[in-house]
Amino acid sequence: MSKIITDELIEQLLDKRGFSEDADEESMLCAVQDYYDTELVDRWPNHADFWVYSESTADGYEVFIATHNPNSISINEDIHYYENDLSSALEDAIADGGKIYVDDLNSYYVTDAVQECFLYLRNRLTEEIEDELTDEGYVREEETETA
Repeated sequence: MSKIITDELIEQLLDKRGFSEDADEESMLCAVQDYYDTELVDRWPNHADFWVYSESTADGYEVFIATHNPNSISINEDIHYYENDLSSALEDAIADGGKIYVDDLNSYYVTDAVQECFLYLRNRLTEEIEDELTDEGYVREEETETA
């Protein structure tokens, strides 16, 4: 009798790695930070690898900064006029690892970035788990039905 790869088995192995389908926001953040060896902080540190924060312009508008160096900001690359533009910049920074300063950890763009990273990793780990199980002699449920 063959060892069969089932969705339940994959879900069980994902759960052991911290990537449960039922993960809440805090669990997602922990899993993503652990996987990428990164840390999101909301207290201005002496050193960080990436910084995300808001600033006011001289005429009273709020802009958002996402940069590797707050002492050398590129107007074209680091300044965002809309908060929703920060999610993809933060996703990239999370994947790069290290300490990331975010002035408001409860912002929706932080939640968005963490969820996107979590889903990406969950899909990637699903493929890795299927490959590992195949290497161990498991077969997909569909393959046993056609044989």
